[in-house]
Amino acid sequence: MYHLALFLRLMRYNSTSYFYFNNNLIYQMTISNIKKGIEYAKHGYREYGSHYRKNQIKKIAFHTSINPRFTKWWFDYINHGKCKEIFQYRPLMYIKPYRVYISTKWKRKERIKVIMDSYLFLSRYPHLYNKYLTNIEGVVLSRIDLGEETNAEIRFWYDDQFRKEGEFVLTLYSEKYGGKIISTGFSVIKNESVWDCLVGCVQSHGNVAEKELLKKIQKKMHGMRPKALLMYALQSFAHNSGCNSIKCISDKYHSYRKKHFIHLPYIHTIHFNYDEFWKEVGAIRYDDQWFSLKTSPTPNKDLSEIKSKKRAMYRRRYAMLEQINSDIVTQIN
Repeated sequence: MYHLALFLRLMRYNSTSYFYFNNNLIYQMTISNIKKGIEYAKHGYREYGSHYRKNQIKKIAFHTSINPRFTKWWFDYINHGKCKEIFQYRPLMYIKPYRVYISTKWKRKERIKVIMDSYLFLSRYPHLYNKYLTNIEGVVLSRIDLGEETNAEIRFWYDDQFRKEGEFVLTLYSEKYGGKIISTGFSVIKNESVWDCLVGCVQSHGNVAEKELLKKIQKKMHGMRPKALLMYALQSFAHNSGCNSIKCISDKYHSYRKKHFIHLPYIHTIHFNYDEFWKEVGAIRYDDQWFSLKTSPTPNKDLSEIKSKKRAMYRRRYAMLEQINSDIVTQIN
């Protein structure tokens, strides 16, 4: 096989070294790991193009060959117990510890903990957990009336597009406006006895990249920007599901900085400043790696403080937000 030959070229025999070829058990373990990794890659990327799939096969062959002991443990782990069920529905889980995940600062240990803690967290709500895991379209947490017999949905689901930014995704979705409008990816970690929500990204989708379309959607939502509304939904979800805090990844440690083997700033840098956005939605700097956002949304302004010509719009906006929060509570419980 081509990939076994690749492995042999990577790990050429050295008579002074015992690490690979003087230890037959490790050699056999590595060959077994590579075969399993190739099998997982073929299955996980079966719906992708052949060129992209081949590249992913090469990558897992490389990772398994230089991490034999860890790979053996990890492949065994995802094929036993509760994790086996998750792996059945999330076939790309096999590759996650080897790549950047939410923070460029994390190593494999941190990545695995956050991934597994996220599923442990959600399993406390069996109905939501089962629908999230088995339904490809996820769970509709709330529907928003946009007028003209049109609505938008806030979906809670898994999206491979954000596999490096979190296990969970909240998406503002509308068929009329091209499907996915904006999404945020996040995971949950358990620190001692409390749960913390870790946000890896907020991203508009290509189908609504034009400013005019975003402005139109904003007008339909009583002047509330789609990104701001999605962050409100995230705060509501975190608060009502029992998260103690929300931490948002800083621009410095964002996963996009290591999405490519060689990061070229003038090519791979995204044109979005996460630090500034987190400040806009009310987050404050927690440390070099994180911004801290309250789980409870900012209280509504008193209508008496708002100009009279805008009060009706704000009244409708507050009613919309109250309904979203109520819907999310219902879906969680």
